[in-house]
This record gives sequence, C-alpha cells and structure tokens, in this order.
Amino acid sequence: MLARIIVAICFICLSSPVLAQTNGVEPCLSDFLKEEPKRPEGVKGAVFQRSKKWLPGQTLRVRFLDGPAVWKAKIVQYSQIWEQYANLDFVFVDSGPAEIRISFAFQPGAAWSFFGRDSERISMVKVGNEYRSAVGTDGPSMNYGTFNANTPEAEFKRKALHEFGHAIGLHHEHQNGNGDIIYDEEKVFEYYFRTSGWDPDRVRSQVLKRYGPGTDITNGDYDRLSIMHYPVDPALTKNNRGVAWNSELSEGDKAVVATLYPFNGNRPLPTNTGKVDPKPQPTGLLPEVLIKNLEIDFEATDKTEEIDGMGFILDFDVNNALKQELTIAIYFYEADGAALVDTNKQFFSANGKVAVFSKFTPQYQRAAFKQFKVFMPYDELELECGEHDLKYSIGVWKGATRVISTGYEYFSFYSPCEDEQ
Repeated sequence: MLARIIVAICFICLSSPVLAQTNGVEPCLSDFLKEEPKRPEGVKGAVFQRSKKWLPGQTLRVRFLDGPAVWKAKIVQYSQIWEQYANLDFVFVDSGPAEIRISFAFQPGAAWSFFGRDSERISMVKVGNEYRSAVGTDGPSMNYGTFNANTPEAEFKRKALHEFGHAIGLHHEHQNGNGDIIYDEEKVFEYYFRTSGWDPDRVRSQVLKRYGPGTDITNGDYDRLSIMHYPVDPALTKNNRGVAWNSELSEGDKAVVATLYPFNGNRPLPTNTGKVDPKPQPTGLLPEVLIKNLEIDFEATDKTEEIDGMGFILDFDVNNALKQELTIAIYFYEADGAALVDTNKQFFSANGKVAVFSKFTPQYQRAAFKQFKVFMPYDELELECGEHDLKYSIGVWKGATRVISTGYEYFSFYSPCEDEQ
C-alpha cells in the first residue's frame, strides 16, 4: 500500500523584493512523507493513492486551540464559503474531538494545513527547534501564524480559503501538470535560495515538480485564477507567464469541489436510524442515502473463484426506501476522465463501460447497513499491461434515477506484461 502524509506549509518572507506585496511574501511548500513498499514483480495489483477526500455530506468538526475571538470569527466566516459549492458541513466546536484543529500561535510566521483526511489522525508537534507531524489529534492540523493587528481583511479571506482548500483535499494549482508556466530554473533556484534558503532539490520538489493526472486529487484543467495558486513573478519564467495574488474562489475551484463533493442527496438522515418496525411511507419520495464510511481493500480475493481484485466495504443509512430495490454501482475511469470500456460483457453498465453492481432492499423505513461489500476483479478492468492511473466513483440508484454519487477517488493499477508472468 502507498501511504502518504501531506502538509502544505506557507512561510512569510518579508525580505523578498520579487513577489513583494503589502502584507509580505508567502512561498508555499508541500512536504510529502512517503512510505512506498515495492510491488512484487510480476504480480497484478493496485496501489491506493489515498485521496484524503472526505465523504460528500460529511460533517467536519473544527476546533480553535487558541487565538483572539475576532480572528476566529473571520476564519469561520470565510471558511464557510466552501460550503456553498462543496457538500461538506463545517461545525465549529468549543471542546472535544475535531477533525480540523486550528492554532494561531503554534508556529509563528507560518500558515499551513494538513491535506484532507490526514488531519483526522495526525497533528503537528514541535521537537526541539523542528516541526514535524505525529500520530494523534492533540495538536493543530492547521496553523495561521502570519496574522497580526495590521492584517488586512482580504488577507484573512485569502488565507482561510486557501488553507481550508488544502483541508478538503486540494493541491497547489501552481504545480498542476497542465500549467503553461515555463520557469527559468536558474532564476527560480536563486530566488528561493535567497528568500527561503532552499537548495535545488527542495526547489525541484516544492516548486518545479508537477502533479500528473494520477495524483490524489487530480488538478485537471489548469486554472491560473484558483485560490490554490500562488503568485508567480513573470521575471522567474521564460514565457512571461505571471500570476497575481488570488483572493477569491475561481469558477474552476467551485466546479472541482462540486465534482468531488456533489450535492445529490448524501446528507444527514434522521437520528433514529436502524431497525425499527416497518411503517407505511409517503409515496413519490426519492430514497435518501448517507454513506458514513468507505474502506477499500486493494488486496481482496474472491475465495470461491480465487480471483484478485478490489473489495469495497461501505457503511450507510437509507431512508424512504422500505422494500424498494436499490443498486450500488461502481464505475471505473482513466484518471483523465475517459471511462474504461467493457469488451467481454461481464462487468459493464448499460452504455458498455466497466462497472460493478450490487443490489439491496431495505426492510425498514430507516435502515442502517454495515460492512456492505462489493467486489471488483482486477481482470475485469480490461487494461493492457503496464501502469495505469485510474479513478472510480460510486453511485446509488433507484431504477434509472441516481440517488447519490460519491465523487471521484484515485488509485494506480499495475498489470504485468507476459514476459513478467
């Protein structure tokens, strides 16, 4: 399995004359802490690129660890702009567990956030003079150490939108593999050494590196207006492609999160879910489904057929579907969006694309399903030998009507060639 921990860290460098703004300069870096066991040679299998994406409709508890009330109010105000376009609910709590934990004082001079679901299991800690991530949720998962009494309103908004963009799973847009910026590498090396003390390897990994289509949350079309894009001085490029400070969500930002977290019925249900006496229900209502947990076993095996594949394990609640047959459907695509095409008519959708289905019928008006399993054989992806960057989406259907969709999740798949078998 591929385990990835990502933290996006933004540092203030007041000394830089190249990207200077009224509120200072803010180069940003993403630290990738990887653990990548080698895949056995000649073995077909998938490696999960953990997308860190939350489930659509999920409630995310947010707790402030410190800071003045006025700063907290601004973070609350601006972070909730994301809720207009992403099916997520930020609930700010005063105590207890929280998926996102915010500090203003933990690391002075730095603004950063863990990437997506990493924040629900790790925190930043200080060991000596070093800051590092550690398992546990006692410390911050997000830090705003760059605010002061003179910080303008636009800066509160920009930073809140940017860091919460990381918290819901968005990469830096300036590292989009589809971008059109051609850097003058020598100038970039000199600039980051002068302003941040970075060596060439650090600059390559944090600035010049580009994310391709198989990354956790694919960047897709390049969007220079994205809130996740950092400013680029045209003097650092060979094609005069500069980017100014972006302080608003772009139309591209809105479209991306609407795809990842669609508004299509996956929302909180009545709290009295589970086994209750069947009762007549109103007619004409679409079922309501809330997927509460999703786990993927990339080393699953159908023991009856002795076939390797992917095992999808879901916990979900269903309302308004008493004794109605529903279908869970899982669809597979190339990371760039092209659907995989079925040729052997074994695992396919009505339009001939690769998919797997499993039907279920709730026996209660408000029903809870636990550890519901769907298995997809790797052979049925019908891919040529080699490495493939893929994605899947899960939908629940009532007949020809889709009730919900989970958005996309990304993974890599490797199929050995004949000379490797």
